[in-house]
Amino acid sequence: MASSFDISALPEYVKTNTDTLLAKAVLGAKTASLINIQEGVKGNTKINLLTTSVLFGNGSACGFSKAGSSAFTQREIVPGLIKVNMTFCDKELVKTYASELVRIAAGQARLPFEEQIIADVVKNVQKANEVAIWQGNKDVSNTNENTNKFDGFLAILAGENSVVSVDYSDAYATTATKKVNAMIASIPAEVASMDDVVIFCSPEFFNAYVQELVASNLFHYNPEDQANGEIKIPGFNLKLVSVGGLAGKEDTMVAGSLSNFYYGTDIAGDETAFDLWYSKDNQEYRLAINFSAGVQVAFPDQVVVGKA
Repeated sequence: MASSFDISALPEYVKTNTDTLLAKAVLGAKTASLINIQEGVKGNTKINLLTTSVLFGNGSACGFSKAGSSAFTQREIVPGLIKVNMTFCDKELVKTYASELVRIAAGQARLPFEEQIIADVVKNVQKANEVAIWQGNKDVSNTNENTNKFDGFLAILAGENSVVSVDYSDAYATTATKKVNAMIASIPAEVASMDDVVIFCSPEFFNAYVQELVASNLFHYNPEDQANGEIKIPGFNLKLVSVGGLAGKEDTMVAGSLSNFYYGTDIAGDETAFDLWYSKDNQEYRLAINFSAGVQVAFPDQVVVGKA
């Protein structure tokens, strides 16, 4: 018996994968995949931090001598509310090679290449979010719609006096290798001993550094130490990590423990969405993505920022 319901207009790919697609779009930026994720961030959200100092007392003496302390501090993630709205008119494909995929009969609306289109949208949302994570700036003078929703790491760190600054524009830092070494030399001792310390850099700088290692021909370059835009720095227990968010910032590097960086978002609240539907009123497909995003650094004094 034939079905009495016509479901051909339902975009099956998105309908089935809504949660997965939203998570990929919001959490898929490279930097976000490496650092701490704080979920449930709808508005300004505190990061609760605990710092403990322990002091040894004289065990040969009687009595109870208080020493040491545990201090609770907070840092705040101030997220931006972001939306992506797009429209697609399948009729535009009628005169192309994809015309046979366009269903224009009544009740047969279906977006051609839905899976491929959505995959490309997700990839570009990730790319734009990656840039915002680093270069976001809420200053009113910033008119770039993709970077003015929340402050990124560079803006946050620029406002912190306790950040360790490195100026490698001096004569001694004339090569990519020397700039990396200057960053390493400035990493605080308590951070250098951690096992998740990295130096974030731009793709341009990363390529220049790798080329120097290869050209030096001093057995410093091992192809097995390089993968996915990351390379183990010869002689040190840390990596140089290329991130798209620093693209165009060839003379800027940021070093620190991955556990010191936070990305806050909300992918489960009422404000979030990943919807694709056919609008009969407008005779077109409409895509809506809604999410929140923001970043913060737990301990700015444990971060090194290098600039020329």
